[in-house]
Amino acid sequence: MKYNLNPNEKIVFKASNVRHGFWGMYGHILVVTNQAVILEEYGLFNNFKDIIRYPLSEINQAIIGKAQNGEKQLELYFNDRTEDFALQSGDELELNTLAMAINDQLSENADLYDYNFYQTLSDSSKEIDEEVKKSAYESNDNDTNVDVQSGLKFAGDIAKNVLKSGDFSAKGIGKGLNKAMKKQQRRSIFGSIKDEILDDIGVYDIQDGFTEIANDFREELGLPHKMTHEERRDMIEKEKEKQEKEIIRRKKEAYNKQVSEAKASIMQKQEQKTKTPPINIQSEKSTNEKSGMTINEQLEALKQLKELLDMGALTQEEFDVKKKEIMNL
Repeated sequence: MKYNLNPNEKIVFKASNVRHGFWGMYGHILVVTNQAVILEEYGLFNNFKDIIRYPLSEINQAIIGKAQNGEKQLELYFNDRTEDFALQSGDELELNTLAMAINDQLSENADLYDYNFYQTLSDSSKEIDEEVKKSAYESNDNDTNVDVQSGLKFAGDIAKNVLKSGDFSAKGIGKGLNKAMKKQQRRSIFGSIKDEILDDIGVYDIQDGFTEIANDFREELGLPHKMTHEERRDMIEKEKEKQEKEIIRRKKEAYNKQVSEAKASIMQKQEQKTKTPPINIQSEKSTNEKSGMTINEQLEALKQLKELLDMGALTQEEFDVKKKEIMNL
């Protein structure tokens, strides 16, 4: 950081590789504090240039909008203008966390949320991204395998690898499976290259022409329609698009659930803290000396005291002092 924060100013969230404006570069850093949104500007060679400070008192709202090219971006609304920012990663969950951090700091509950809160959410969003993608791709493994090679050939590759290694244990079968999957991926890559070459030189167009003629005869004979290369490509693209939409939906659902649970936990602790009657730590005389507390009253007081210690409202030293007062030690 090449600048100083104001007195009592604390960072609550940071995002790197940020673009400012539609034509900007993805080399800046956006910092959210409890007083402002700060843009750290960097040059072409990652050299620090300057900062732009947007006080929270001047910001009306932060939302997720769309740029001219359809890219998701953060939009800050002021009385007289709008400032927009985008992430190079295009990570919508991180962008949501960024907007949420700003709006939270604009709210009356700003003091409840700190850097650790948002950093935990940011780390969780990356885990959610990986888990959802893995789950989505695993659920579509069967469709992928049909496009690359038949199930029988894939099983044959696994068996061949296991027999060759001579290891028939679960670990050996696992190694055979991984090796077969790598071989499958190589076939997929080379198959894609071959498809592009044949498409570029017009071979598939010629084949599709003959297929369409044959389909006319098939229709007259009541035989099923045979897909052309173009129809197959369209089908694969639609499946990919469908899969991507499902991944985005699952990610948002998991992220929103995580945010709701995290905020509910924060609010619950805050309510518990406000409902608990204050305890005078500096009291020279113990409470049970003044009021003649029964054993049950002492136990209840100790329970409340422990809750305050767990919430961080009391230090261990304060807890020990008050415990002795309650127990008349």
